[in-house]
Amino acid sequence: MTLTIYAPSAKSLTQRALILSALSEGPSLLNKPLICDDTLFLAAALKKLGVEISQKADSWQIAGRPAEFLAPKKPLDVGAAGTALRFLAAFSLFLPFSFRLTGARRLSERPIQPLLTFLQNLGIKAEFERSADSWSILLNGQNKRAITKEPLAVSVAESSQFLSGLLMAAPLSGQKMRFRPAGAPVSWPYVEMTKKMMALWGGSVMDDGQVITISSGCYHGINYSVPGDFSAAAYIWAAAKIRRVEVNIPNCLASGMQPDEHILAYMSQIERGEKVTINLKESPDLLPPLAVWALFAGKQVVFTNISHVDLKESPRGAMLANELRKVGANISWDGSTLAINPAPLHSGAMLETAGDHRLAMAFGLLGLFLPQIAIDDRECVAKSYPEFWEMLGELEHVHSQQC
Repeated sequence: MTLTIYAPSAKSLTQRALILSALSEGPSLLNKPLICDDTLFLAAALKKLGVEISQKADSWQIAGRPAEFLAPKKPLDVGAAGTALRFLAAFSLFLPFSFRLTGARRLSERPIQPLLTFLQNLGIKAEFERSADSWSILLNGQNKRAITKEPLAVSVAESSQFLSGLLMAAPLSGQKMRFRPAGAPVSWPYVEMTKKMMALWGGSVMDDGQVITISSGCYHGINYSVPGDFSAAAYIWAAAKIRRVEVNIPNCLASGMQPDEHILAYMSQIERGEKVTINLKESPDLLPPLAVWALFAGKQVVFTNISHVDLKESPRGAMLANELRKVGANISWDGSTLAINPAPLHSGAMLETAGDHRLAMAFGLLGLFLPQIAIDDRECVAKSYPEFWEMLGELEHVHSQQC
């Protein structure tokens, strides 16, 4: 028996589709967008800027770029969505007024300064302001300087989203913009994803391997169906392997668009190798499900080039190591490498997530095998996969029937 489960729609693609649709001439229809905390915060922020969005159960209609964007009276709250924060900050390239961004406390600790410095170098006011109990970023592009013909250096060493946000906003800046990625890139395939999405909406993108050139112009609304999310599907496949259940995920078909399409290749590598080393520099979100599944592999598994995972919703590498040791895992974290060695696991532990949705889902996988696993914040999965616990229950039920 093979169980069919649909993965949630892709979060990265839904957020890019929302941005591009909001900047387009003419309406866009997004079929099967991911409806989760992150996308809802982004949609709400776009509405406050004057973008008309009609939300239905399985589709969103975006009217396109308004005749005039509205200056919000209050800070735009993006919750815990780092993607929304960085993408909206890039709107200061073209918005003719001052606006503020704010969000969850942890978000204020995640990388944003390289993007603010880039904007400041263009004459845009981009200031991080913090008080005892709140924070916000003030942005004002009214005094933006003319763009030079020389390529503009954009740091990609901490996050690829700085560059992705600037690329999408650049056509509305009124000038041709040339960007040169600076630093050793992390998650670079997400920049490739951004360029492909821009092209779907009619954006002009030229990349010679060193400089990315964006022409001034406009996007055009389209109908777009959001495929399944391989980052989320990783948890379904990992759960199925832990439970020894065959599973089919019809809406996750490899297209080269999502970096985490490598998940099945990585799983196969773990199954077949004796001592396995996997470089997750370009797919850091796969670390939590792969790390938990590796606990059951009976072999050494090492994940490398992942220092940037500690800049996510939590210090993710350190927390994975600390929390999984509570169930007996032989695991080490040195700041860039997570190493797992075989060890007997035991039940009965309270695992902390620091509100990190991917940690909560990873620890949920443990509960399929180990009884009495408690998780301090189960609800944080709503950030990306609101139906996660229902999916897990379905897999557990099917396995018990087969046994």
